[in-house]
Amino acid sequence: MYSRYLKVLLTLSVIMIFPFFSSILFIMNSGEMLSSKEIVDIQLKKKNELCIVGSGFHDNSNAYYKALFTKVKPKIVSIGSSRVMQFRSAFFDKSFITFGVIGSLEEGMYFIDNVILQSPPDIVIIGLDVWWFNENYISPDVDVIIDPSLYDINHRNLIYSTKEIISVYQWIRGKKITLNEFFNGMIGRDSNSCGIGVRGIYDRSGYGPDGSQYHTSIVTGQKRSGDPLFKDSKVRIEGGRDRFQYGKIAHNKHINLLKKILSTLHSKDIETIIFFPPFAEAVNNAMDMIGEKYQYIDDLKAKLKELGIYYYDFTNARFLGSDDCEFVDGFHGGDLTYAKILKYIYDKDPSIREYINISYLERVISNYKGIAFIPDARVTSLPEIDFLRLGCNKEICRE
Repeated sequence: MYSRYLKVLLTLSVIMIFPFFSSILFIMNSGEMLSSKEIVDIQLKKKNELCIVGSGFHDNSNAYYKALFTKVKPKIVSIGSSRVMQFRSAFFDKSFITFGVIGSLEEGMYFIDNVILQSPPDIVIIGLDVWWFNENYISPDVDVIIDPSLYDINHRNLIYSTKEIISVYQWIRGKKITLNEFFNGMIGRDSNSCGIGVRGIYDRSGYGPDGSQYHTSIVTGQKRSGDPLFKDSKVRIEGGRDRFQYGKIAHNKHINLLKKILSTLHSKDIETIIFFPPFAEAVNNAMDMIGEKYQYIDDLKAKLKELGIYYYDFTNARFLGSDDCEFVDGFHGGDLTYAKILKYIYDKDPSIREYINISYLERVISNYKGIAFIPDARVTSLPEIDFLRLGCNKEICRE
């Protein structure tokens, strides 16, 4: 009798433990527990395969970018928020990394002091988000504290909550991953494509070995866009929230910090280029309709001119010949838009020309129109769709 009860108990225990144990194996074998240093080593070793890293659980971008910079020591870098992450290494003739990890000027200063200046590049391109200067976005009375532990390149994510472990089965139920993919991942069988982390392997979304962002699952329609018809961006504008806070002036504290950043880079003889990233035309139009609430943007540009700080103003993508179909969402331009940004800077600034792969830029600008992702078979063979539901024609020739 007791033997029978033990068998039942053992069976129930296995049934209860297996989901947790198998999920942990899946998480571990997908590379979710690797340190940033280990991830970068893998990416650069398999660089020609375009190994994409995308975690389904954690954001270790600060440490990841530090590890990437330390390993590559690039000649040219771009820094800013996620709005600089569509610059690709293919756009350049010399080693390049883009760092889309900056959420404020304070974070930018910290990253420059503690990462970039450890091995100074020749050129730094800075994408300035206008809201960084708005006192209603980051109050000048608030001290932005940077946590150094976020830059620990040897840190591993070894602890997962029950909710995170169970979420793996929710992905199966929601058909984000197949049962076959789950079992292959659990036993550590290699994927057909080079990926690290759940999103990197199964969505082909995340960071490339140059630090740039791949929105593969969105542009191919595998994941629903968060900003169809730019509705989310327009709601933010109507409510004056989430980066689109209203404001009258660009506060001098933030402007002085930009001056400090530029002075630091110039003191190291680093060529510095600054620009304002573009908004989709529909978003610009929505902001213009209540322009008096965004007076701080005009105030910012006027103050920079008074200080003799030269910048490229790409706020309106029409200036580049780019339209809404070439955007990922209301305030993230796609690959083609950023190719056009770099081509414009190339035409205006001789100092950067030897670093730019102008033949590649001219070719993709000429061959493609109305797309957000320049086709790359190493990333995906799936075609780009009209993921923003704008009526965009995505029927383009393939390279």
